[in-house]
Amino acid sequence: MSDQPAKRQYAFTVALTVYSTLKQSKGKSTTKWQEKPVKTKEMLFPLNENNYVEFLESVLEKHSQTKYRVSCKQRFSFKFTMPKTKSQCMSEAMDVDNESDYKEMVQKIYNTASDPSAATKFSVDMKHVEKLPSHHANDHSGDEGSSMCRNTNICT
Repeated sequence: MSDQPAKRQYAFTVALTVYSTLKQSKGKSTTKWQEKPVKTKEMLFPLNENNYVEFLESVLEKHSQTKYRVSCKQRFSFKFTMPKTKSQCMSEAMDVDNESDYKEMVQKIYNTASDPSAATKFSVDMKHVEKLPSHHANDHSGDEGSSMCRNTNICT
């Protein structure tokens, strides 16, 4: 590997869509609707093909959603968009649902990111994250799924 080891920091803009149900009462009737604000944060991450779980954990940590547990078997999907180059009219977008998608994304970033400070955009839907177990449930089981994945670098 040449200039692409994990020590190189890449810039990411992460947009998290959260959902909240709002109620409005008028007399005897109540109206409900769902609000979907998007919270955007920027982060730097040492990207490589073997740190998929760590990447997902850092996204949650950046958005203060650390109560959700990520492991090799329990992940959330996201959409990423490469920064446009001067010769492109549209950005390339991709859904990342598993480790092979993540490795493909990493290779695309390596191949097209001449400037690592140019932010790659990610969109995460909180509905996908909420499917993960939280730290409050089964706290006695520890973080073994995540640490086992880090030690073996194999997620299936």
